Amino acid sequence: MSTHLNGSSVNQNNGKKSVNESVKECNPFVHRLQLTKAQKCQIFFMTFTIFPVRLVLGLSVFFFSWFLALLFTVGTSPNTSSPAGPVRRALYQFLQYCGKLIIFLIGFSFTVKGKRASVEEAPVLIATPHSSLWDILVLFATSPFPSALSKYENFKIPIFRTLLRAIQPVLVHRNEAMSTQQTVDIILKRAKEGKKWPQLTVFPEGTCSNKKHMIRFKLGAFLAGTPVQPMIIRYKSSLDSFTWTECGPTAFYLIWLTLCQFQSHMEVEYLPVYKPTAEEMKDPKLYANNVRDQLAKKLRVPCSDHTYEDRLLMRKAKKLHFPMEAAIVQFHYVKTKYKLNLDEAMKRLEEFSQISLPRQDGLADADDFNKYFSCNEQIVNALFSELDVYQKGILSFREFVIGNASIREKLASNQNLESCHTLLNKLLATSTDHGGDKHDFGKELLILSQKVCPQLNVDDVAVAKETFFQFLQENPMYLFLFVFYQGK
Repeated sequence: MSTHLNGSSVNQNNGKKSVNESVKECNPFVHRLQLTKAQKCQIFFMTFTIFPVRLVLGLSVFFFSWFLALLFTVGTSPNTSSPAGPVRRALYQFLQYCGKLIIFLIGFSFTVKGKRASVEEAPVLIATPHSSLWDILVLFATSPFPSALSKYENFKIPIFRTLLRAIQPVLVHRNEAMSTQQTVDIILKRAKEGKKWPQLTVFPEGTCSNKKHMIRFKLGAFLAGTPVQPMIIRYKSSLDSFTWTECGPTAFYLIWLTLCQFQSHMEVEYLPVYKPTAEEMKDPKLYANNVRDQLAKKLRVPCSDHTYEDRLLMRKAKKLHFPMEAAIVQFHYVKTKYKLNLDEAMKRLEEFSQISLPRQDGLADADDFNKYFSCNEQIVNALFSELDVYQKGILSFREFVIGNASIREKLASNQNLESCHTLLNKLLATSTDHGGDKHDFGKELLILSQKVCPQLNVDDVAVAKETFFQFLQENPMYLFLFVFYQGK
């Protein structure tokens, strides 16, 4: 079984690595390129010699292939509900030969290890690790021309829509349960019809990573319970101009660097067909995890609980001017353990980016929390201690998310919510009283809560329980402050 990263951070007391350094090292969506002087000289030379030749020839054959695909797919249904006939299949196969010509013209070479199974033996091919925009080249590694599982968004791109039709794809809408069930039905239908359909190539990670971890697999390829054949993609080059991640070089920059290599080499290794047990057929998660563990062991990398949602958090962080590398939480772990959804994680990121804003390093300590809340220091310090579940004196974003979830898990009982509602109405009743201590935390807490939830700022005394309970559930830090203030 492969090593599994549960996301716990390196303790600051070991004197070796900071919390944030540990988070960045464990981030599978970060890729940095550092060119040597020799590589820079090579790229400079190739840019004005070989690169333009490769680019023109590759694009010429690409658009010729697109034109052929346009002709070959005339009259076909966008949803590819019926298999292509023998004549059309032969035409599609010709497109694979065009693809192989493009690969040769842009300086790529192939090595194939192992033997590809037939569609009867394995209706689905599992391609990992998914790390590059060049991974699509695996479709041209061996014949016959396979199909592919693709997100529906790709079908909206005019040129790619035509090329996708030629491979008879299975299109998936992300995060739609109905689409997932349709995918299962299509895979089962194709498996039953055997040779009428090409094998389906699936990148189960659902997004690109830097190959240092085996991130979580999406379940689409495993829900049908059919045998799969895992395949491993490796790139052989002194310069990794292939890896494409959320935080790293752009796609165009990587294409330029790759076409400036003297030779780029891809190795595709077909592993033995994986036939699911009766237990795995009933439990797609178990099936996916066991296949992932086997591949991770083969690649000698650890498994992690990162998912595509972590990349979405990184994109959100960029908009918030928060360090992208520090915005991951190993989403599958926090989702399953704390019942956290992506919207809530996004909200926590908005909060934490404001708290940690003065530091600009993606971390926050008790002083940052006191500056953010600007109220009773003793109570805010108690809140920070509650959030600091690893007791390190400093929080990463992931620890902030876990801390908030832990608070809600501990304190969101009906009794606590009722008592907090009673306290709120008392504070509202006395909010018009201008006497007393101007620094009374009760008044400060009311003002802070009203800024976050304007619905609490009402003229009459009573606030609907449902409104307030929802506020506390969605804002665990304020749940803690209300509960702590009562016991103070």
